[in-house]
Amino acid sequence: MIDDEGNQIGVLKTPDALVFAQERDLDLVEVAPEARPPVCRVLDYSKYKYEQAQKLKQRASISSRSPFARSSSAPRSPSMTTTPRSTMWSASCANKDK
Repeated sequence: MIDDEGNQIGVLKTPDALVFAQERDLDLVEVAPEARPPVCRVLDYSKYKYEQAQKLKQRASISSRSPFARSSSAPRSPSMTTTPRSTMWSASCANKDK
């Protein structure tokens, strides 16, 4: 069993572990039921669930942001300001081709 501060208490019988959790006004949560003996933790379960939901919400908001959200649509260099047609047109005017 692990207490609310993360310290390992040791192996306790279920009724003793429940009394331990109730004395601290916390919940006894089984975190590793397949282990022998099963591992339980004493914690405030509603606070734990709230923190997990907040972490999940934060991860979802970070992953939904586009990496291009802040990019500008303005050209980055002067060479990008002209299109190929305008370049050809200006070249033909410079040569006075008709």
